[in-house]
Amino acid sequence: MSTTRTWIWMAGTRGVALSALLAIGADLSGCGGVTDARVAARNRASKAACDRANACGSIGPGQTYADYQSCLSVVNGDIDGTIWPAGQCQQINQQNLDVCISAINGTQCGNGLNFLITLGTCSSQNVCIGGPDGGANGG
Repeated sequence: MSTTRTWIWMAGTRGVALSALLAIGADLSGCGGVTDARVAARNRASKAACDRANACGSIGPGQTYADYQSCLSVVNGDIDGTIWPAGQCQQINQQNLDVCISAINGTQCGNGLNFLITLGTCSSQNVCIGGPDGGANGG
């Protein structure tokens, strides 16, 4: 499922799984400048998003994700590729990450406005510190 399709689904009436949140692959290797802190943050966010997807009934046969592992794979890929890419997210603001995780956990199934607020809370501008220019994002 593409990031755009995931985001649209997330804002729809079927529930908010927040996989799009983080509209958030399968690359768990941590290569290419990916910091351990960023990978750990990604894994926390992906788990929270997939737990939420499960609670909203979006995991299982005929649903958005066939199983929990496929949810994690898609969400991890979305985070790595779009939400918190390694080149733009070299460090993590742990306090803002905690706020992001709380927002994911509290996102109401099928509530598009609540989902959009969560997306903003979990954006790279809020969660990441440092980018390719050495500047601080949300720091």
